[in-house]
Amino acid sequence: MTFSAQDLEQIGARGLTVERVEAQLRCLREGFPAVWLDRPATLGDGLRRIEPAEVPGLTAAYEHAQRAGRVMKFVPASGAASRMFSDLVLAQQEGIGPDSPAARFLDQIEHFAFAAELDGELQRRGSSLAACRASADHRAILSALLDSDGLALADRPKGLVPFHHHGDTVRTPFAEHVEEAIRLTLDDHGQGRLHFTVPTAWRGVIAAHLEQIVAARGVALQIELSEQRPETDTVSLDAAGLPLRDGNGALVFRPGGHGALLANLQRVEGDIVTIKNIDNVVPDRAKADTIQYKVLLGGLLVALHERAVGFLRRLEAGAATAALLDEIESFLQLELNRPLAVLQNPAARAERAQRLLDRPLRVCGMVRNEGEPGGGPFWVHASDGAISLQVVEGAQVDATRPGQTAIFAQATHFSPVDFLCAVRDHRGRQYDLPSFVDPTTGFVSHKSKDGVELRALELPGLWNGSMAHWNTVLVEVPITTFSPVKTVLDLLRPEHARGPID
Repeated sequence: MTFSAQDLEQIGARGLTVERVEAQLRCLREGFPAVWLDRPATLGDGLRRIEPAEVPGLTAAYEHAQRAGRVMKFVPASGAASRMFSDLVLAQQEGIGPDSPAARFLDQIEHFAFAAELDGELQRRGSSLAACRASADHRAILSALLDSDGLALADRPKGLVPFHHHGDTVRTPFAEHVEEAIRLTLDDHGQGRLHFTVPTAWRGVIAAHLEQIVAARGVALQIELSEQRPETDTVSLDAAGLPLRDGNGALVFRPGGHGALLANLQRVEGDIVTIKNIDNVVPDRAKADTIQYKVLLGGLLVALHERAVGFLRRLEAGAATAALLDEIESFLQLELNRPLAVLQNPAARAERAQRLLDRPLRVCGMVRNEGEPGGGPFWVHASDGAISLQVVEGAQVDATRPGQTAIFAQATHFSPVDFLCAVRDHRGRQYDLPSFVDPTTGFVSHKSKDGVELRALELPGLWNGSMAHWNTVLVEVPITTFSPVKTVLDLLRPEHARGPID
């Protein structure tokens, strides 16, 4: 298509090129090929357990890396709390049904960590939470909670919503992630690193909140903040199949989904990076399993990465004997889940070994499938016929292809986004992470903006398509390591609530 001078100025200001925007438009019009599932990854077939005998060695491997200052924590925290409070927003607009989520919220409101803040806002308005509950003035409560001149909790980043009681104070998800980082990243010098991706408009507020938390804890925790970069934004199509424009005729750009955060991960220059979602946190009393399994996953990552590095160095030293190649191929197949065809030519075997070893590595925790939403682990066919382990979401599956929906439904585990990543090569240089993305795994989603139906483009997801060509190891972890807060009522679950809930 032909772009106007205004379009070209917009595109350039975002750091995009005309070619990239044209490629986005082609993807929106043509779509992406669906993932071709072979079978779910199950225990003994792509998914492993950590055995009790392995615990001491893996713990020691992680603690050695931590003491050396190699570990950092990366948390995508750009998301808003709007979905978390969507039931309450709807109730404010349409009323509260007797058995609705809003009715349960109001009935249990004193259990929420933000109840004291809500009471303060109601007192500022000349009332109180107790008075509103006694008179069943639910409208006043929802107004104080949601309105822009009140707490406006639905408009905050989710990381700033008070989640838990901690003694006489409350903790936000940001505070809980700080606590995890203290336990998982502090080195021999008492220093650690924690990185959050944050929304631009809230950066200052979040920075001040984190500074206050770290000061109160008295630790030398280096916290970095980054924002989703504008060059990862994508265009959309309107109902007529034309680029979506605003009332002034300007192109409308949208954030490209969590896959856009690969650029942020690339810039943190980490060594061993732990990745976890902002809302998957628990109070201190429930952190033991989370910390233990993060250590074990990290220890496994360190052990596997060290073996891969050792093999690569021996190959570069010209030691590609038949015995070494046999050992590497066994490691690739049995430890890194890389099915290999038989090759006879030694040079071809050595080239393949080098190519498959020399890439980022991730060890991913997987929990038993108990009906929670999210992607799952599968063996997937690539366009070249190879089969690899991938984390797949339902939107990637072609429901019209025979058997694919049934295979997806057979998943025994799903991904809670609990990853440990090694992102440096055997020379200590950081990998060029975009080189390992599968660009065919983006999404086209149908959305509505200001009453206008549109087709939106999302980049390959950070933990599926963006890591498609990484080496992947899947490990079963207990469900107690996964406690997400997707709706406000999730805060009433035992792992989050301070006491028994009626």
